[in-house]
Amino acid sequence: MSVLPQHVAMEMKNDITTPHQGMFHKIYIQLHDNVTILFADIVGFTCLSSQCTAQELVRILNELFGRFDQLAKVSACHVALVS
Repeated sequence: MSVLPQHVAMEMKNDITTPHQGMFHKIYIQLHDNVTILFADIVGFTCLSSQCTAQELVRILNELFGRFDQLAKVSACHVALVS
């Protein structure tokens, strides 16, 4: 699964075959209203992952992302994951 929206990926694919003039690359933008982007970093994750079993780590991450999902649901948000 690409992290790019399909319309952007297709436009970029078409542009690859077009000769490029100048110093700058094309910028692919689209206006969206009411957008929130969550970037999350789990401080100490590497240390935590070395001290937990795989099952414990999956449980912890599932609980964390479940909380994110619940907050999004309460706020009537659409969740799109980028890995």
